[in-house]
Amino acid sequence: MTLIVLGFALLLGGCASIIATGTKFYVDGELATDYYHPFDQAWSACNNAVTEMKGVDVISHRGISKGSIEAAVDTHKVRIFLTYKGINVTTIGVRVGLIGDAASSQFIHDRISDDLPPL
Repeated sequence: MTLIVLGFALLLGGCASIIATGTKFYVDGELATDYYHPFDQAWSACNNAVTEMKGVDVISHRGISKGSIEAAVDTHKVRIFLTYKGINVTTIGVRVGLIGDAASSQFIHDRISDDLPPL
């Protein structure tokens, strides 16, 4: 029985780990969710969150429908990805560290959502 469980675990080891709760998805170390706010507001909220967390070495790239922000926060590399999904809908993905950290990513999402106006 132990060999079967071990074999199954090894088989799944190469697959992407997916945790879905509501509209949040944790895939390969990135926690992503849709925000029902325009891209400009989401971009501003993400930048404010990085500033509030005292992010350093900030590198940001913004296009018309995509953007990314990279920074070091408390010795951890943080990457935030924004994608225009539709009118007043922006997908934001957060990855903390090399392999991802779901709890830290959720903390950053909480900081981002605190900066957005209520619906």
